Amino acid sequence: MLLTIAAAVVVGFGTTTVVSHADVVTTPQQLYSTPGVHFVNGRYWRTTCESYSSTVVRCTTDIYATRVFLSNGRWYTNNDWAFNNLSYLPSPREHWAANNLGKTGSWTADDGRKWRTECDTPATGRGACRNYAVATVASLNNGKVVQKDMEIFNSVVLFATASNPWVKEIPAAAPVRSDVPSATTPSPIGVSNPGGSARPVTPAPSQPTGGVKPISKNSCPASAPIKGNASSKIYHKPGQSFYDRTNPEVCFATDADAIRAGYRKAKV
Repeated sequence: MLLTIAAAVVVGFGTTTVVSHADVVTTPQQLYSTPGVHFVNGRYWRTTCESYSSTVVRCTTDIYATRVFLSNGRWYTNNDWAFNNLSYLPSPREHWAANNLGKTGSWTADDGRKWRTECDTPATGRGACRNYAVATVASLNNGKVVQKDMEIFNSVVLFATASNPWVKEIPAAAPVRSDVPSATTPSPIGVSNPGGSARPVTPAPSQPTGGVKPISKNSCPASAPIKGNASSKIYHKPGQSFYDRTNPEVCFATDADAIRAGYRKAKV
């Protein structure tokens, strides 16, 4: 299965003047693991963190950038938040023994997505894995939209070490900023495709909005551990009281995915 995603960082901010306040976060390592909006290296970043499982905290980082996207059959561009990457904060390596995100190899997810994982390489550094997914990327070239199949960076898994301890709780958030930018009005753009027409755009690999199928009667895939009950429209997260007893009809990667699909979180 090959996915199509919109390019996130294409032309920066154009002529927009950015005026920002000082930020307590000053490095990529901090901004990827600190909830809140940050201004680092001349760009705005937004990070949210949640419990991926009972032992792992996962953070999602978006970047404020110029996007290229398809809506009702027509291509547009605007400045808005766009997915940048996922960070699985330090946890014991042995907890990832059965998860493809935490071991070297090429694999196909249950939803058909093609992935590649590399661990302990010069690109990842010791004690980490980087994950890549194959997708069709839409970008802007000389005023026209072009699409290209490529492997894109999706996430990093960090393993706990003596110098990089296990993160068991969601980190404290940065102070709320007063200069957070808003989305700009979308502008239509032309289309240039080898096939003569635009191919549909679906969400980025890490952001499945419709959920994925369970891998068994009682289990969801590691990449989408949240269990959804289609009849009640309630979802259960790992660690909640009825999680183990719930037989999922659909699985989600994040709370946001479940909520977008019309589900609400179980109270206990």
